[in-house]
Amino acid sequence: VGAGILAIPAVTQEAGFLASAVTCVSCWIFMVVTGLLIAEVNVRTMCELGSGGVSLVSMARRTLGTAGVQTACWSYIFIHYALLVAYVARSSDIMTNFLGIPTYALYSHLSYYKFGLDGQHYDCRWECATLFSLLLGGICYFGSQRLIGAVNGLLVFGIIISFTALVAVASGDLHWDALLKANLEAVPGSIPIVALSFVYQNVVPVLCTNLEGNLSKVRTAIVLGTAIPLVLFLVWNAVILGTITGLEIVGSNKIVDPLEQLRSTNGAVGVSIKALSVIKDFISLLLTVDIQFFWEIDMYFFLVMNIILQPIIEVFSLLAIATSYIGFVLGLADFLADLLKLPSGQSSPLPYLLTLIPPLILSQLDPEIFFKALDFAGTYGVLVLFGIFPAAMAWADRYSSSSQPSELPLLVPGGRLTLSLVIGGAGSVILSEIIEKFGHQ
Repeated sequence: VGAGILAIPAVTQEAGFLASAVTCVSCWIFMVVTGLLIAEVNVRTMCELGSGGVSLVSMARRTLGTAGVQTACWSYIFIHYALLVAYVARSSDIMTNFLGIPTYALYSHLSYYKFGLDGQHYDCRWECATLFSLLLGGICYFGSQRLIGAVNGLLVFGIIISFTALVAVASGDLHWDALLKANLEAVPGSIPIVALSFVYQNVVPVLCTNLEGNLSKVRTAIVLGTAIPLVLFLVWNAVILGTITGLEIVGSNKIVDPLEQLRSTNGAVGVSIKALSVIKDFISLLLTVDIQFFWEIDMYFFLVMNIILQPIIEVFSLLAIATSYIGFVLGLADFLADLLKLPSGQSSPLPYLLTLIPPLILSQLDPEIFFKALDFAGTYGVLVLFGIFPAAMAWADRYSSSSQPSELPLLVPGGRLTLSLVIGGAGSVILSEIIEKFGHQ
């Protein structure tokens, strides 16, 4: 469960929960198929080379040649940088709000000379982004594998606790009729980020090595391991979209984040208190008794729930980003170290500097870069590297004249038809996104 879960309600709100649930299930099936294709090619490559630990680059070199290696490398780098930019951007916003760091206007002469404009609003997003990057980046660089594992385990435990608390609190004001909304025309625009949220294919080679190439166990691990996030995504989206109703879409290029409305508890409290007041008067009329005492208890409870909702959202969001950030920093730093041909026994700071500094700078250039970076990573990175690419490798591995016959069973049935549907599906989404982007311009 990565930080992509934070963007799902925002990109699926226009489609509605019913349509977005179908989208989530469809994307899950698609990503399971591509993961199984990667596992199939990986195990075949392991058998052919006679060794484990086969990377995605090695698989691409064996099946698609030099062009495949170049595509895999650049797609891998693009996905990691785009997601790191998104994570740093959102973490700085969360830390600014959660820590109570003020955003204020400076009207003094000092502000004129320091910031170049009298009365300019100043916030601490840069400082928070730097603190977040230095803290977690420092753990990745200086920490041992045991320390990093302990920190990640603690963060995952916090995610479970905060997610449970968030669902319990927010579902108390769930509007079940809102979950029946379905706008199929808005579905295509949400596919890249929903697909991005299910990304796990980068760990499939490690999974195959750990399970010693046992295809039955690999299949079970992929299907069940991705089904858990699917359930969490559906529950999360139902709670958020069912709680926040009446959102207005501000322009075609503007994404309204439902989480921002949940953080603004004053409006929600006011509306809900007004609704509860009507219910209280109706019950009093029916029972012809004064229920003021019990009403005040319920009101205090409701107010407390709304007050604690905001910090729960902030904690869950920050923890989800932190776990993803650590994994992507380690992955990109190792990849860059290998690309730069640095000695494996040395811990050079160069790969980590190249990993941490560019996302830190880019994340502060645009206030809405979180959703833009996720959309770009999902469309031009994930759907290429983990959509088209696995099907292309499997096609070359199965049907190329130079491929050697194998006795290993196929993890994905359907032959050329299934592979064509995977390539065509991913390609059509990419093409539609390109057409839409150029159309808006």
